[in-house]
Amino acid sequence: MAKLKEYHYPGNIRELSKIIKNAAFFAETDIVLFEDIDYCSDLVKDEIWEKTKNMSLYESKRFFEKELISRRMRRMGDDVNKVAESLGMIKNNLYRKLNDLSIDY
Repeated sequence: MAKLKEYHYPGNIRELSKIIKNAAFFAETDIVLFEDIDYCSDLVKDEIWEKTKNMSLYESKRFFEKELISRRMRRMGDDVNKVAESLGMIKNNLYRKLNDLSIDY
């Protein structure tokens, strides 16, 4: 609750609702934890846009996949089984994706 109270919410109640829904959707457990709450500020959105604005769709997709899988691996202590399950993937497919994206594990 403290983390939710500290944010400014420029989008008012709609933004709070979006943050709660995203946290619940991406949470790895049945309980939303402190680290599940993430504010995607305009600054972060601008940074993502700057990194991807000149990429092709294929490159942008690979960028996003690498970012998502890397963050999930860090968050789950490099446990490939947990990461694969959280992504709805078969473990062998995740190993292939890790190698394809040059993600160390």
